[in-house]
Amino acid sequence: MCVDDDNDGICDSGETDTSCVGSDNCRITPNGPDEGTCYSWSEMTGSCTSDNDCGGDENSCSMNQEDTYPPGGNGCGDACECEGDFHWNMNVDGSDWIVFQQDYPRTNCTNENPCNGDFDCDGDVDGDDETKFMEDFGRSPFFNPCPNCVTIPWCMYPEYTIDFLESEPLNPGGWNTSSKTFDDVWTSNQGETIDMDIWLKDLPGPLSTGGYFITYDPALVNIINVMPYDIVFLFLLKNIRVAKHSLLQCNDDY
Repeated sequence: MCVDDDNDGICDSGETDTSCVGSDNCRITPNGPDEGTCYSWSEMTGSCTSDNDCGGDENSCSMNQEDTYPPGGNGCGDACECEGDFHWNMNVDGSDWIVFQQDYPRTNCTNENPCNGDFDCDGDVDGDDETKFMEDFGRSPFFNPCPNCVTIPWCMYPEYTIDFLESEPLNPGGWNTSSKTFDDVWTSNQGETIDMDIWLKDLPGPLSTGGYFITYDPALVNIINVMPYDIVFLFLLKNIRVAKHSLLQCNDDY
């Protein structure tokens, strides 16, 4: 029985043996310590044991179970995954290209209205995503088949909220004593910083303000540096302001 189909030194999922370690995220595409696969613009091609085998470009030989798509990984290695297999049918073909083109070049991908093709989850479908799509274009069940790596949702975008005055009907705020809609708690280690922004968007009137307050135990935390600044962006159709930005650094563990 074969426990390491691609002979890259990583055991197939569910298998154990003294000849291999771990659990392979690409069962038939080598991307482990014993053998890797070269990255190229058009496809993953050729085995390698060093970047020199792939033309010398840094990190061009996948030998570390790389899993960077989507950001944070999904258990399916970059060396074998077809990010653009939108139909999960083991190929990337013209039908997937049509799906990709439907969201190209959107710049407003959100959790509520996601994009097919924002592979790096930066909120848009652009040339970088097109390059990533073309890496696998032409793969099929008969030629370098795509593994089954269904990932829903593909991206998890940061969530933002719109807050209103506490006097707004039916909106008492997150705390009984505050007009906040939500509250965050941070845990930081010694020397780490907390970085925050408050944005005012789609302002209803000519004068609006934004602010925040922080509660902490002074026996555990000393605020040693606060750097506020104000920036105003005026657009024809939108008025967006960075109301305040602060960088706080703690000199004790909290």
